[in-house]
Amino acid sequence: MDKYLLVDNGGTLTKYALAYEDGTILENGEFDAVDRKAQGAVEKYFALLGEVVEKYRKDDIKGICISCPGRIEDSGMVLDAGALPYFIGVNLVEECQKRFGLKASIENDAKCAALAELVSGGLKGCKNGMVITIGTGLGGGVVVNNQLHKGSCYCAGEISVIPMNMFKFYDEKYTSSNLLNTRALIRMIGEAVGVDSTNMNGKDAFEY
Repeated sequence: MDKYLLVDNGGTLTKYALAYEDGTILENGEFDAVDRKAQGAVEKYFALLGEVVEKYRKDDIKGICISCPGRIEDSGMVLDAGALPYFIGVNLVEECQKRFGLKASIENDAKCAALAELVSGGLKGCKNGMVITIGTGLGGGVVVNNQLHKGSCYCAGEISVIPMNMFKFYDEKYTSSNLLNTRALIRMIGEAVGVDSTNMNGKDAFEY
C-alpha cells in the first residue's frame, strides 16, 4: 500500500504524519510554524518541510497532502491564508512538485477536517453536516449531499470573519476567529476551573 506525507499548516505548529493511503498513521511529528512576520517566511517554511520530506524519502512516499488555513483554489493557489499570510499568492502544489519532485494536493484545513469526519468520523453516514475547527483561528467545513461543499469562492463554511461587536464591525480584533479561538477557549476554561491559564495549551485545557 502506498505511503504519503500528510502536513497540516497551523498558525502555531506545523504537524505532519507518515501514513498509508487508507489513513493508517505510521509516525507523526511537528515543528513550530514560521512567524507570520518573519523575513523570507516562505523559504524558511520550505526548508523545514524539506527536512521532513528527506526524512521519509527512504519510505518511498508517493506524495504530499497538505491542509492549510484560508481560501485555496483547486489548482493549489492560496488566495488568503488566515494566520499564515505569507502563503498568499503561493501555489503550494506547484512549489512542492518543483522543490521535492513529488505530486501534491492541498485543501483548506477545516474542509480537510470535514472530509475526514465524512469518511471515518462523526459525519460518516450523515447526508448534510458541518465541522467547526478551533485552533489559532476558527474554521468551518460543510458537507452537502455527502459531498464537501466549497462554494463558488472556496469559502463555504468559513466562520472566522464573523463580527462579534456591532460597534467595531471592521476591526479584526473583534472577529470570531480572534474571540473564539483556542487561546480564548483556554482562558475561559482556566477561569471556569480556577486555574491560571497563562502557560496552559490546548491539550492541558482538554484534560480539565
